[in-house]
Amino acid sequence: PDWANMDRRNRKDGGFYVGSKPVEFGKGGRHEHFHGHGHDHGVNPNSAGVKVEYNPNRLGQREYMAKVREIRSINDPAKLKQMRREIRFNPRDGFVNIYGERGHKLRYTAAIVWEIFKQFVRLKGGKAKLTSSYRSVARQTQLWNWGLAKRRKKFPHYTEKQLRRENARWVAPPKGSSHSRGATGDCAFWFKGKRIPSCKFRGSRKAYNYALRTGDLRRLSANDKRAMRARLTLEREFDISFFLGTNYFRETWHWNFDQDPITKKKV
Repeated sequence: PDWANMDRRNRKDGGFYVGSKPVEFGKGGRHEHFHGHGHDHGVNPNSAGVKVEYNPNRLGQREYMAKVREIRSINDPAKLKQMRREIRFNPRDGFVNIYGERGHKLRYTAAIVWEIFKQFVRLKGGKAKLTSSYRSVARQTQLWNWGLAKRRKKFPHYTEKQLRRENARWVAPPKGSSHSRGATGDCAFWFKGKRIPSCKFRGSRKAYNYALRTGDLRRLSANDKRAMRARLTLEREFDISFFLGTNYFRETWHWNFDQDPITKKKV
């Protein structure tokens, strides 16, 4: 179903439609609430007949597409930076489907931040795309359990507490993932036709911060040098921390879109 068009039709009369046919909830099928998760009616009896509320002041797919057209018409990097300074993430925004990136969605303001950054990257001779965006809590739980199973095999002598601690280094707990807020993306980057490596940084946060601040990689392992070179390239060529805030230091591909571009604080 085209949830974006259903979103627009709801502005007129409070109903949801697929084409010209109204959708009736509570009789099977799936819909997604605007607070960011879905219910499978007919599968979960407790969710049948749930009324979907829509806030007409909440920005949605139509406004997002208009903003995308505006952003893609801008060829001045300074103007894109000024536009980014004026955006503050709103955790109450509805979700939108990311234009040109099938299967990915973010909250409205996070999606606009991503579009501004992509246009800036294009002007610098690069390319950026999402590899993962919003995840439901159920999906994050699957990833968490998969990570635990993997680490049980790798560290058979670990206690359950040690396994969870080790797993949390690489996979966010189901209820603690910013992916489930619709405010985070896993990203892939290219510069001048070449892919910038997506690498895991296995050293300490202190070593990461020192290398990022000074550019001195002599104390790092070969793997961490590769990860840090990729991170420094993103900073030097794309000014990435200004546009996307901060990343999870162990993953060069994981970026949070819900931070103030000046203070770097989460909203």
